[in-house]
Amino acid sequence: MFLQLCENIYFTFLKGTFIILYFNLNGFHAVASLYIFVFFIFPFRMEVKHTLYKAGEFMINRELVESSHFTIDKLGEGIFAAIAKGGGGAVSNAGIIDLGDKTLIFDTFNSHHAALDLAETAEKLTNKPVSFVINSHWHGDHIRGNQCFRGAPIIASLATRTKMIETHPERISDQKAKIPQLLAHIEKLEKECKTEQDSAKAKKLRIQLDFLKEIESSLPKLEFTPPNITFEQRMIFSGESKTAILQTYGGGHTVCDAFLYLPDEKILFAGDLVQVQNHPLLSDGSPDVWLAILQKLRNLEVHHVVPGHGPVGTSSAIENIRHYIASAFELAVFSAEKGKDLQCVEIPGPFQDWEAGDLFYKNLEFLQRKNLHHGLR
Repeated sequence: MFLQLCENIYFTFLKGTFIILYFNLNGFHAVASLYIFVFFIFPFRMEVKHTLYKAGEFMINRELVESSHFTIDKLGEGIFAAIAKGGGGAVSNAGIIDLGDKTLIFDTFNSHHAALDLAETAEKLTNKPVSFVINSHWHGDHIRGNQCFRGAPIIASLATRTKMIETHPERISDQKAKIPQLLAHIEKLEKECKTEQDSAKAKKLRIQLDFLKEIESSLPKLEFTPPNITFEQRMIFSGESKTAILQTYGGGHTVCDAFLYLPDEKILFAGDLVQVQNHPLLSDGSPDVWLAILQKLRNLEVHHVVPGHGPVGTSSAIENIRHYIASAFELAVFSAEKGKDLQCVEIPGPFQDWEAGDLFYKNLEFLQRKNLHHGLR
């Protein structure tokens, strides 16, 4: 708003000056008008332009990134985080990295509608087509947009690709078959939204409703597109201006989780290994291994962390998610020893305001059921 106001002030002054010059082409008035323009208006214009540059050096033209599915955070020259909007088709975060002579996409969102916006945004921001696409892990909210990048190699670990092929064709087919039930559920939620008196609850219902409508509209054209290049542990992308390291330490959040690290810029695209202000899902992976992976990530020099869910964080985001998992272990053990109902366990203070709070109790149940707490504190 402030930047737009500055631009409006400048253009108003500029327009007024040209009007004065137009109606005062002779004598003193023309000279005076020109004097005003050169010595007052023009310097003001330059100052405003400088202010816009300084205020906007980590901002970008909104026209380039207008999407109902995500916002764009610029983390450095040619490095962008695509942060999911609530109720849209993104669900998870993604990354756009311009290496100078090639462009990387890190994860492709939950729907092809969001992925189309991502592909268009990447080309506008980098002025080049997408060169490589990376899937961090097998979960649908990170890979269902792959079909929008068929012209580029799609890369994942072998374990991730295998799990995707085992899971998604049947899952997508089942979801398409249940579109009538989904429509009925959407209709039910619409009625609830109209009658809900609590504004906070109504807002949550609206976000959920928008999300389900996006699913319903995108499902008919959804086509499972698996990775066509795999790696085992590490790949290095060397560009003209940047180097990016794709690596996995195995499976923590899922059977295998990859991250992308830019060592010179000290930026980490962590996938769901790190989440900011969001409860993570523990039940698809090995939380004990996850803790060990996070310890390795803590050894990286990191200024910015792009999580799988939530806003961009700093290196402290790695410690926060490690603390969450360790706390969940401790609470699961304590509740089992005391015979305490898990639903009576209070969410610890640091995590009470995190999104997806229902996952907290599912995580405790998983940890107790799998008896993964032995030797872990």
